[in-house]
Amino acid sequence: MAFITIAGQNQIAKKQGDNVTLNIASFVLANVPDLGSEPETRIESIPNENVVDQLVVTRSGYVNTNQVVYSLVMGSDIGNYSFNWVGLVDDEGVLIAVTYIPLTPKTKNDGGVPGNTITRNFLLAYTGIQQTTAITVPAETWQIDFSARLSGIDERERLSNLDIYGHEGFLGDGWKVTGSAGTYSVAAGVGYVGGIRAKNTTAQEITTAIFPNEIWLNVSLQGDISDMTAVSEFVIDTGPFADYVDGNGIAHYITKLAEIDAVGEVVEARVISYLKDIKSIVDKSATGKKLFNVSGDANDIVLTSKAGTTKITELSDYDEFSFIVAATNTAAVTIEVDGLAAMSLASVVSDTQIFETALLTVRYICGAFYIAEQINPKLGSNVLDIAKLYTDTVDILRPGEYALDGSSLSRSDHPIAFAIVSASSNYIDQAAKDADPIEYGGYYGDGDGVNTFTLPMLGGEFIRMFDDGRGIDSSRVFGSWKTDDFKSHSHPSSALGNIDSRSVGGGPSEAATAGSSTGVSGGTETRPRSIAYYGKTRL
Repeated sequence: MAFITIAGQNQIAKKQGDNVTLNIASFVLANVPDLGSEPETRIESIPNENVVDQLVVTRSGYVNTNQVVYSLVMGSDIGNYSFNWVGLVDDEGVLIAVTYIPLTPKTKNDGGVPGNTITRNFLLAYTGIQQTTAITVPAETWQIDFSARLSGIDERERLSNLDIYGHEGFLGDGWKVTGSAGTYSVAAGVGYVGGIRAKNTTAQEITTAIFPNEIWLNVSLQGDISDMTAVSEFVIDTGPFADYVDGNGIAHYITKLAEIDAVGEVVEARVISYLKDIKSIVDKSATGKKLFNVSGDANDIVLTSKAGTTKITELSDYDEFSFIVAATNTAAVTIEVDGLAAMSLASVVSDTQIFETALLTVRYICGAFYIAEQINPKLGSNVLDIAKLYTDTVDILRPGEYALDGSSLSRSDHPIAFAIVSASSNYIDQAAKDADPIEYGGYYGDGDGVNTFTLPMLGGEFIRMFDDGRGIDSSRVFGSWKTDDFKSHSHPSSALGNIDSRSVGGGPSEAATAGSSTGVSGGTETRPRSIAYYGKTRL
């Protein structure tokens, strides 16, 4: 138990008698071997040879007129040592009070190893001590429950993440489930569940012999006062499952990662985050960035300034606004800003021209909006480049590029590309494409009809421009394949001289006589010289 030393008692009495202030200046910490029990005589001195630290008082406050509290907060930048003796010393070096405690280690940060944080409080009880120490601040204003304070910080961060990502949002392929027939892999990456950032550092394997089934992710924040960690575990069972609080008061947040169908195939169930709130946009005009609320629908977009910000009362030429498209348009599009008259998005006159999940930048010019840029925010590809044919001089696939090799792609991972290709006339049933991959090599396939689609296969082929009604190649439909063929032709005999029928590949009826004007038909033909370069597209 803490005690006031005889020297401290005399110092307090002297200060009160002289009507001057007692100034408690510091805490003294010592590690005293064989400390024993506190002296009943209350005669104590500073064990100078065992002192490990002397620190200025952090805070002081009064409990009542006869009790004051002094507090010392030792952060993780202090240490390393242990102490079992704590003294309170005034500005004249007098030891006012002492307490003996169990040996307590104090460590500081060491590279990636965090140190500890310790708070020591010293209650000084003496008649009239508040007036003597001139302390006017109530102790309750600074005697903080640090556990509650740190929990409050954790909760505020969780709620901030919840505002940004919603109940769940996964970045890229983070926590994506792949595999089949009972063996599945969960990809490394990051996702947010219930506002908690969950990181899967390495791919994990899951097995189940029960079909159909579901794979859920249970995320909670657990730890102690020194650290809190996101704890993630899988639930392999059919739901639905809801968030809950366990018996220890820990909140758990649950989301579905995937469904497993009756034959063991994966059906994606994650919610993908594009790191943008589709309910807000950023004004990139000369007046600076400004956030807006977005409402309306895919064809009639309404932008409204957030509460507490100045509303837009007029638009200037070349003002730009960027936002994530909430839904693919089905008709012409208008944009309204802060109640100003709705204006058309020029050149967007039919469906499937601005795409759900695309980052769209529009520019205001002379009473209308124009598309300045529309990109895939995950890969950075301009929408105008998506699904185009590119020839490359290197056989390297850069980010956002895919080989035109018939690969199967996820519709949910590539929603913009899927919206574009599925609206094209060379998008066909996968069964037809698989039945004759040569005939239908230039076509996109509808994949499994639900979750995937497939790319064309152009390896080894020449590309010919689509006739489109010109009449040169009128029998061809868009994307169709045509075998090579030979055009009927003749070689004049004057150019051939004396030749044998075998040299032109013909029979006796095709032979020519030297000097005769009769030509020779047929002959061995080859395709033109060529170089094989890499064919690919962007998504």
